[in-house]
Amino acid sequence: MGARKGEHLAVAAVVLALAAACGSGEDEDSGPTEATPSELSGSESGDVVPFQPRPAEPPTTVPSEEAAGPEVPECTAELVTFEVVTSAEVLGGPGIGEAPENRSVALMAQPGERCGLSGWPTLRLAATEGESDALAPEPAGQPPVRLLLTGRQRVVGIVRWHSSCAPPPDAEVHVEATLAGGGTLSAVLPDRPGCDASAPPNTGGFFMTLPAPAAPSPLTAELVELPEAAPFDGTLHVVVELRNTSGEPVSLAPCPVYRLAYGESGTVVDIHNELNCAASPDEIPAGGHVLFAAELGLPGDEVPRGFEGTVMVDVYLDEEHQAASASAALTTD
Repeated sequence: MGARKGEHLAVAAVVLALAAACGSGEDEDSGPTEATPSELSGSESGDVVPFQPRPAEPPTTVPSEEAAGPEVPECTAELVTFEVVTSAEVLGGPGIGEAPENRSVALMAQPGERCGLSGWPTLRLAATEGESDALAPEPAGQPPVRLLLTGRQRVVGIVRWHSSCAPPPDAEVHVEATLAGGGTLSAVLPDRPGCDASAPPNTGGFFMTLPAPAAPSPLTAELVELPEAAPFDGTLHVVVELRNTSGEPVSLAPCPVYRLAYGESGTVVDIHNELNCAASPDEIPAGGHVLFAAELGLPGDEVPRGFEGTVMVDVYLDEEHQAASASAALTTD
């Protein structure tokens, strides 16, 4: 099984979850194969729907980056909003294991506007008085396409703010974003860190394309079985619980799609797959749940030993991308 790797990351936040949406590629399979039980299918929590290898054609219901056509104007400061956002705002739910130095910033089109982003914004720090701390740019390349910014697609960036020494202690610090199309926007950075001369350099400029949060899913997800460590150059096996927290049955037709990912910062390995619906019930009753096994290959040349990452799963019910999500920190053995 192949994988794709982001050139840099977070979420926000994050991320994390960010995230999103974050520099990775589809794995390649030789085609559909018979479903095989996961090594974790003997769960004490109940029967587990076995893992089903991903078909040759990737699922189409997962969110994808939208490209702007030539008729769409380039994004300028007048057409977009720029703000500091939390992990929950980026991921549509609580973040987990977010590094304390990370601050997430988001660009989105103004209400009713559409514009194209041909290059990532340039981020810098500015203080209301005195000198500002240095902010080294992270190599980010260029967007994969000229991205369409709308009310449903946004760009999230990461500022890693380790130390603040230059401005006076009571000075307010902003992060500024200069757009390739023209103009600069500013947002106040919260929770200013103390001065630590031994801290790593402050950096900014890793960006992800993420959809705006969809309507809440009637399902919740939880990683109920997880190894003590991610296997080096092996296959990660997990069991996910989907629980129906609504008062009505939730149909599993069409078959839900999930994304299983492992990563952090510059490395993300993931797979998009369909639930093994042939071995699943037709619906989850109100208050009921389904357990399913999922697997992800972790190439040793992409995920080194001792890597500290996050396991992330998102289960999408439909094309509106209502997602049930869960995540957990895990170190590679």
